[in-house]
Amino acid sequence: LFREKSDFVRRATEESYWIESKGFYGVCRLFLLDHLVEKPFEDISLLPLRIGYAGPKDARLRRNLLSVKERLGRDDGLIWSKPLVPGLMGIDGHVPGYLLQNLTLIDHPDAEKAFNAIGEFAQCTGEIAEGHTAAKRGVMVLQYSAEQKSGDTTARYRPWEGGVVADAVLQYLIGEEWDAPGGHVSVTPHLPNGWGEMAARGLRCGAWTYAVEVRDSGARRRQSVTNRSQAPLIVDLGASVTGAAIGEVRVDGQPIPRPEIDAEFSRASFRVERTIAPGATIELEFDYAR
Repeated sequence: LFREKSDFVRRATEESYWIESKGFYGVCRLFLLDHLVEKPFEDISLLPLRIGYAGPKDARLRRNLLSVKERLGRDDGLIWSKPLVPGLMGIDGHVPGYLLQNLTLIDHPDAEKAFNAIGEFAQCTGEIAEGHTAAKRGVMVLQYSAEQKSGDTTARYRPWEGGVVADAVLQYLIGEEWDAPGGHVSVTPHLPNGWGEMAARGLRCGAWTYAVEVRDSGARRRQSVTNRSQAPLIVDLGASVTGAAIGEVRVDGQPIPRPEIDAEFSRASFRVERTIAPGATIELEFDYAR
């Protein structure tokens, strides 16, 4: 029954909301007029990839993201719809996380800009407010009535926005996906801004604990995943670099047949999969040219 309802909603979505001429999904229909609003809105337009409506290789979802980014994206890595109130540019605090997650999923190079832009939204405590203006670090405190003199102060400190953004940051840096029942983890780390190394320890997938380390010299990258658990762990280890060519690929010091290379957006990526014994490590090393 759930599958039938899901298929019905999916068919209706494709028939009623996809705008082929513009390359994105309409965000709402005006029910009284049955009119589709043919303008993107960052809160809604960035949801299809985020909620798993289809995978990151789906042609329409990729086109939707790129079309919305072209229309609403800015050079500084942010994304804004045109203001409803003239002169007042504002977005919700979770939007920077939505954008970073979307760009990470399709491995777009502008994910680095979106990652750096997060710093314009987090307060010194790390908290991210509900509303933000286009001015740097401009926090909007909403006031719903004249009697509420102090404004909607409860909306300044919310776990939703901060949680969404923190999740997107970790997904960009480590690139984790999990199948806990199957003991399977997928990892695709990124090193932004010329970082030479990164380590993440105490990561979890169900009952499994593991660690990820990355080192990069600018022409050679070494990535490793260590199984800190008491049972074997299946590791799908992805590599993604800004580069034009991938050289020899070595796993645990031994050359392997050249994996399939995915080259798009001036990036090169590939994946290898191994089952890692308790306490053991998979080490992936390769050379690349920019």
